[in-house]
Amino acid sequence: MLAPSPNAAPLPANDIPAEQAAVPPSPAEQPSLPVGRWQPLLEQLPLGLLVLNADFTLCYANVVAIALLGLPVDTRLVGRSVLDFSHPDYHADWARLQHEVHALHRSRAAVETCLLRASGTVLWCRVTVLVVVSDGQPVVFATLEDISGRRHLEAQVLDSTHELESANEELTVFNEELQASNEELLALNREFDTFVYAASRELRQPVASLRSLLQALEEQLLAPTRPGPLVEPLLGRMQETLTRVDHTLDRLADFNAVQLPGRPAGEMVVLGAVLEQVRRELEPVLVAGGGQLEVDLAGNPSLWFSRPHLHSVLLHLLSNALHHRHPDWPSRVRVCSYRQAGRLIVRVQDNGMGLHPAEQEALLQPFARAHPPVAGTGVGLYLVKKILDQAGGSLQVESQPGAGSTYTAVFPA
Repeated sequence: MLAPSPNAAPLPANDIPAEQAAVPPSPAEQPSLPVGRWQPLLEQLPLGLLVLNADFTLCYANVVAIALLGLPVDTRLVGRSVLDFSHPDYHADWARLQHEVHALHRSRAAVETCLLRASGTVLWCRVTVLVVVSDGQPVVFATLEDISGRRHLEAQVLDSTHELESANEELTVFNEELQASNEELLALNREFDTFVYAASRELRQPVASLRSLLQALEEQLLAPTRPGPLVEPLLGRMQETLTRVDHTLDRLADFNAVQLPGRPAGEMVVLGAVLEQVRRELEPVLVAGGGQLEVDLAGNPSLWFSRPHLHSVLLHLLSNALHHRHPDWPSRVRVCSYRQAGRLIVRVQDNGMGLHPAEQEALLQPFARAHPPVAGTGVGLYLVKKILDQAGGSLQVESQPGAGSTYTAVFPA
């Protein structure tokens, strides 16, 4: 392998000043090459050819190389550094070639680099160097092959690949979001299908009852004698039926409300005030069943919550406890509250019919009814769980058949 000349200077880091580059080296500084004899042949090469000294200064360039650099044919390049024509961002390519030739003693090396034409445009070239010895000095022959077209196509392919990868990533994210939305829509559709079915079934029976009661009442009122003794009981039953219709419609309206996206605005609500409002609404049911309501709210706590949703939670829990009373004794419902780890806990305990484990598991599903003979839509406890879940709370159920049930509502801190 060839060693670099002891007099060879390292490849300069910057371009040679114009005044220095314009002065060609003296004959003594140039290697003795048979360029003169081979010049006609070298000028016919289809590739650009440069002959470089050990320090990568030019001592010959054929017409193809001069044309590639965008220079006039009569331009004198002898003595100029290759860095004069290298793009500033790619000077390291020539340093790497010089390292392979001199430090690694390689007789052949290649690199793809970027040159600057006289017009300022860029020229991508594949530079292949071959080292020979002339008069004891290493001389580098470098061919220049224009690869601008290929590099341009490669850049387009790379850009297209990046765009495709980006589009694929966006499409993947979109598909995941679409799949999640589809799953949510399917779940909502299933719930609403069940809702429509249950609503139509629940409303059909009270409406039919109301129609029969009205017909019976009409017969009593139109009798030639004074109204019969059944008028007052019929009016009472009509009132009960209308109450059931209102109860059903309220539950269905609440069910629709919790399906809507977003959370309702919260406010500071006093638990005791909302519970008292619920107690007044359920007082007819409580009195009719001879029931008793015990309240133990430690410190009458307040919480940041949606007032309508808090009302729905308490109404459904107490209504559920009263409607599922045991037929052999009066209902007794106890409501207590306390704080635990910053959260407000409200417990509603009854002495009703209680639930089997399988009934407890299905109870919190929409339109589930543990005791079918009991009037109701089967959406109350589902609504309570939905409201608490959306707010960051929870609902737990503990029950034993014949021993009543305990519902624990956990409100977020």
